[in-house]
Amino acid sequence: MTTAAAGAERRLWLRTEYGAIIGHTEAWTWGRTVRLRLRRILHEDDGESGIIDARQLVMALRMVLRVAQMSRRHLTTETGRAILDEGLAAFTAAVPGGKEARTSWSCRRSPSS
Repeated sequence: MTTAAAGAERRLWLRTEYGAIIGHTEAWTWGRTVRLRLRRILHEDDGESGIIDARQLVMALRMVLRVAQMSRRHLTTETGRAILDEGLAAFTAAVPGGKEARTSWSCRRSPSS
């Protein structure tokens, strides 16, 4: 088989066709990041890393919400959407103000604005 024939048989992988899988993977990754940051904040007594971890925790919490909302668009059943909505509601209840949370560096404006 020639290289051209092998290339013709291979289907192009498009991110837009796999939004649900990508969203699920990203949600899992950011959820794991939240757990790891919390563990470090709660169990390590290092002021400097605690400050960095707290800022990163806020970003990770916001990313969990963002990728869950992105994943919702790709769900094809009402049951799937209901399960995700239930999870988002539980997350919002467990992390009040999480949607509005910002880190100080993300709110800064450039001098020109």
